[in-house]
Amino acid sequence: MNILLIEPSFKRSEKAYPLGLGQLGAVLKSAGHKVFGVDLSFNGTEEVKKIISDNGIGMINVSAASYGISLICYSLKSVLPLCREIKRSFPSLPIIVNGPFAEVFKDELLKEYRDCFDQVISGQGTPDNTIFADRELFPLERYQGMFTKRKRYTQIITSIGCNRRCSYCPEPALNHCWQGRPVKNVIEELKLIADKYRMEEFHIEDANFFGGGTKRVKEFCRELAGSGLKMSWQCPNGIPPQDIDDLAVFSDMAKAGCYSICLSVETFDRGLQKSMGKECESSMLKRIVDAARKEGIEVTGYFMIGLPGQGLLSIKEDIRLSRSIGFDFINYTIFYPYPGSLWYSQYAKGMNIGEIFKNDGYTPELGIDVLKRQRAKAYLLNSFRLRTLKFAAKSFLQVKLPLRFLRRVTSCIFDLDLKY
Repeated sequence: MNILLIEPSFKRSEKAYPLGLGQLGAVLKSAGHKVFGVDLSFNGTEEVKKIISDNGIGMINVSAASYGISLICYSLKSVLPLCREIKRSFPSLPIIVNGPFAEVFKDELLKEYRDCFDQVISGQGTPDNTIFADRELFPLERYQGMFTKRKRYTQIITSIGCNRRCSYCPEPALNHCWQGRPVKNVIEELKLIADKYRMEEFHIEDANFFGGGTKRVKEFCRELAGSGLKMSWQCPNGIPPQDIDDLAVFSDMAKAGCYSICLSVETFDRGLQKSMGKECESSMLKRIVDAARKEGIEVTGYFMIGLPGQGLLSIKEDIRLSRSIGFDFINYTIFYPYPGSLWYSQYAKGMNIGEIFKNDGYTPELGIDVLKRQRAKAYLLNSFRLRTLKFAAKSFLQVKLPLRFLRRVTSCIFDLDLKY
């Protein structure tokens, strides 16, 4: 069968290789199917219809595999008109929507959008370690690095799931336990992408790279360092600082080529930490940051504002304390109730897809406008820190696309969706 895999457009500013569809495409090809890929960030309706006609497509699969926001907030809006147009032109062509977040809204998707989708496949499944993601399904040259040392980069997954049960995160419901790929198997894939695709850098996109403990991370770093691969890498997904129980791990990471990590702190408010199941002393966090930076690894801190029950004083205290830890950069996001998470069931269950991201039904203390102002102030305050200025200057000089870098910084501070 000829199958077309469609990656919805997320935001104009976000363009990353559809790794989930790359994995699915590889599995389908191994089963004898002919697979085509379309990313709606680059392809329009008429282009998609031409691909369907020219190649005798017998089935379409629309991805909802990456993050709840991707399906519910942005990409659903971009893919619905396309699916309706496909149905008008090819009424008998089945369209399937899949991915872990489709499970949360499977009834609504099939009832309200029956004119778009014929079937919903929910869940994520267990990855086949013998089949590597197909990185030829979509043109790799389109997905250029932004905050990278090297221009040619790709993502890689070394594990699925997470060992933690944070209230704001859907991962525990989607994957009941952490599962790591064999380290040697990961190194084999890295050798492939370096040799076949000439990749110079990779980003580990695991839900929790440290979910298997620092021992596994050390093993990975030592295997990578001994492989002869000269690749830079970073961990852009937030690592829970609670899982870093051996600070010597940063020495191994640096020797293996790691130059940047992100820590998911969320808040310093002890009451909120307890309610989300993620307690972290600021003194411990500072030791982790200092140890990583000592090895030359840049550290970004992830924080959320507008958490359920969080008042204005708590937000301001988080912003103040976050600047005292020593992060190279600090990222503040406004809390969203991710479908599948405990807090979603408490604060947003019953809302439909369109209502969830209005951001006013689950934050009784503060409205969305107040939260946006606090986030903008936090970014501006941090922009004048000497460490942030040095980090920004270094990043600007090292990035390969400086104009896109400036657009992204502007988007971050002023909550804009600029194309870059």
